[in-house]
Amino acid sequence: MLFDKLISFVEEYSNKRINISIPDDEIPINHFVTLNKIHNNIYVKLTRFQFRYAEKLKENNIKFFFDNTVPVSTFILLDELIKLGVTDVYIADDLCYNLENVSKRCQKDNVQIRLILNRIPATTINPYEDVRAPIFSPRHFNVLDEYIDVAEFDCYYNDESDAYQ
Repeated sequence: MLFDKLISFVEEYSNKRINISIPDDEIPINHFVTLNKIHNNIYVKLTRFQFRYAEKLKENNIKFFFDNTVPVSTFILLDELIKLGVTDVYIADDLCYNLENVSKRCQKDNVQIRLILNRIPATTINPYEDVRAPIFSPRHFNVLDEYIDVAEFDCYYNDESDAYQ
């Protein structure tokens, strides 16, 4: 029943990019194969716990990327994820200070750079106290606009009943 609703949604919004997150540990690859036949702009947003599905998604020509639980903080990791077949990356740490080169590398393989604007993109233990942590404010948007393809706001609260839906 839920899958039928998803098919209807995908058909209705055939001219839009649709990102789909599966909260469960299991990713129904066969469902995405079907959806991919209906709509060629479906993207699966994986968590770090769903890493094992990346190869299978790539084999089936299903577009995918990892959410911000897999922050890309080095060029080595960036290259590995691009080789794995991701379409998007969330950058963090030192890569935020090297936006021009990160952008060139991503453009070469048609990978979009994503940034959650109301989160500090750092992997340090306490980024709020780390002077090295990249922090962006609205005045940085002109610069970010040159390099960041997708800007997001995370409106999640600890209590899911308070989350914006």
